[in-house]
Amino acid sequence: MVMQPLTKLLYRLLESYLVVIGAALLWGLFFPSQAVVLAPYLTFFLQGIFFFAGLKLDIKEVGRQFRHPLRILLANAFMLVIFPLVAYPVTRYFYPDAAVGVMLLAAMPTALSTPLFASLVGGSEALAIVLTTTSSLVAPFTIPLVIALTVGQKVAINSSEIFYSLALVIFLPLFLAQLVRRLVRLQVQAASFTYKPISVLLLGLIVAGSTPKYADEILANFNVTLVPILLVLFIFSLASHVVGYLTAFHRSQAEKVTYTISLAYMSFVIAIYLAEKFFPDPKTILTVVLEIIPWTLLFVPFRLWALRRIKQGQPPSAAIT
Repeated sequence: MVMQPLTKLLYRLLESYLVVIGAALLWGLFFPSQAVVLAPYLTFFLQGIFFFAGLKLDIKEVGRQFRHPLRILLANAFMLVIFPLVAYPVTRYFYPDAAVGVMLLAAMPTALSTPLFASLVGGSEALAIVLTTTSSLVAPFTIPLVIALTVGQKVAINSSEIFYSLALVIFLPLFLAQLVRRLVRLQVQAASFTYKPISVLLLGLIVAGSTPKYADEILANFNVTLVPILLVLFIFSLASHVVGYLTAFHRSQAEKVTYTISLAYMSFVIAIYLAEKFFPDPKTILTVVLEIIPWTLLFVPFRLWALRRIKQGQPPSAAIT
């Protein structure tokens, strides 16, 4: 009788991005000598996240919903190329220390949890699935391009190495997950309730393993950098919501909120991985890690606003129209 509530509590804690990442950040900052042992395994942790996401991905469903390829192509071009190319110089003008981190965040593909988020705000889950899948598959090609066009002249960046790293952590685990899904579909479905807490735990290990190298400098300047970086991130997240909504002004309300979710809730875990691997700067690391705060906190008011808008306007569409 006692174990069941404790098990439920542990499960809820492991599902909470804020709790797990907060604990991981504290571990990496205040106990760096212990957390640093995780550093060699960051690639494997990220592969694990994409593997478990791939187990839930139905490729046939994606194919059925991919009825407007030009629209999807334009949406991906805006999210993965145009938006980060605008976000970088704007951030650099107002607060240069966060510019690279914001650029990385803006260039990331749609978060793998976007279909769930879309369903919670009355959006089109089918459209969210298509945008999530296509942006993840295109990102290894667009991210090196965006980095080259923004910081390529200032930082020695090997675009082919970035592509290889992204292909290793996205393509390979997704392929293996689809293979496992095909071979043992029933077992995969039965264990699906464990995928989110495991993925969140792996994300926590990535954060903990990424921060020890920069712990001393981050802590030494924490009071100076924390507030402005958080302010920049909240402005960036709010702007992402507004831009995402306005770019779909001619679509149904359900599609508007889906495009908003797809742009504003990016896969920041890849940004953490790339920042640690290719941009060894404490402020860049702190910027991409702290994105979890506006990423999480802004969803609640956005959900309330989106549901109210849908009630006032058109009913949510169940599919892409």
